[in-house]
Amino acid sequence: AREAAARETTAKLKAANLAVVETVFSDMFEDDEDNAKLKALPGIGDVLSTFSSEVDAASQQFRQTGLDLDRQKKEELEAFRSAVVKLRSYYAGESVKMIEQWVQTKKRVDRELSLQDRVQNTEITPYVDKLGVLSNDLMDLEMRQVEQFEEIMNDFDTRYREINQECTEQQTVYFRAVEDCSNNYLRDLTALANDLLDRMAKEELGDDLSEDAANLLIDRDTCMNAITGSHEVHVGKIFKMEEVTRFAEMQHLNETLRELRDEEHERNRSRIMELHDFKAKNLAALQELITKEVELDDDEEGA
Repeated sequence: AREAAARETTAKLKAANLAVVETVFSDMFEDDEDNAKLKALPGIGDVLSTFSSEVDAASQQFRQTGLDLDRQKKEELEAFRSAVVKLRSYYAGESVKMIEQWVQTKKRVDRELSLQDRVQNTEITPYVDKLGVLSNDLMDLEMRQVEQFEEIMNDFDTRYREINQECTEQQTVYFRAVEDCSNNYLRDLTALANDLLDRMAKEELGDDLSEDAANLLIDRDTCMNAITGSHEVHVGKIFKMEEVTRFAEMQHLNETLRELRDEEHERNRSRIMELHDFKAKNLAALQELITKEVELDDDEEGA
């Protein structure tokens, strides 16, 4: 159950582009070859613990803020979808009313003309004209729907971008905070190393010093280079994680807006094709009512 809850939390954070809060500390030490040497230093455990606690505090703050912003994004998206459903429902209803009136007219025309021996082209002309008016009205209805969708979409676009901007700003705040934590770690680790180097020079560390620690503390430059190298890896990792997180945020924004516009474009394209098809089929049905002249061939005329 605990593992399932952990997986659920991880998935939730990933969906909100906050997965970094669970891995930021361990990621900083990935590929940090100098840390393998430095962790042998006596007392580094406390320095690492402080570093971890500071990063965790920054991550918890970012997590809370990020989840709140993610909730705002979901609420905006839900409100947008609700508005679009309402819009499309209204115009679908108006379209159905128009078409139902036409269907009744068409049934009456079929019934009346079917009683006649002959149907002339001029007798269906008024209904062809009515069909043309209906088709234009249906197309106008569709165009008004597209225009109103654009208004709703533009409002959503503005609000969603504002939330996205706040997300990127909070990301900057977070990664600068993590960078500060890394600088504090550098400061504390440097102070620890200097103290150990001084005590090493005075032979005050005792015989229980590990061989790895002794080899590192023999030379001050070697020790300080290891600390600097480790810090550079951490900073590089922080910048990389920030870049990935920021890119994911922009990608989410662009994909969300593009998908919504593409969906409407496809709906509009499909609807226009439906309207053209509707007009063509009904026009063909009207023309079928016209009495067709039978042309006799030569043999039939001779008989």
